[in-house]
Amino acid sequence: MVVRKKRRNEFLVYVQRIDQTLSKSHVVENSTLREASINWLRTHGHLPNATSIEDAQKTILSRVVTDQDLSKSLCRMLGNWVKWVDRSVMSVADFCIVNEDKATFAQASLLVVALSNLESSPADRLIDIQECADKWEYVELG
Repeated sequence: MVVRKKRRNEFLVYVQRIDQTLSKSHVVENSTLREASINWLRTHGHLPNATSIEDAQKTILSRVVTDQDLSKSLCRMLGNWVKWVDRSVMSVADFCIVNEDKATFAQASLLVVALSNLESSPADRLIDIQECADKWEYVELG
């Protein structure tokens, strides 16, 4: 019983530390997020070391089309991301979700950075993406 109470207290302290850290609402620049994500994916064997950021983003996007499990996990992660952005802060539960699936978070981060960079990219890229989106409206999936 004493061990159980000690572990529970340790867990509560751990959760409080996470909550205090998250409540400070750190904003991370896209370049920092991009570099951290690509380095984590390389370090943990999810990408070859020679892979550029653009190639990694292309690989992830092509895998989304061919790998249903990856696309589902990325959609879940991005859905959670939208929730904590709407709240302007991550909760402890959000942190646990990211911590449990770091690879998916890193891949989602690269996609978010790629999409956010489109705002400052040439207009022809945006037109290409819009044309693709228009075409997808007419395709039945599944």
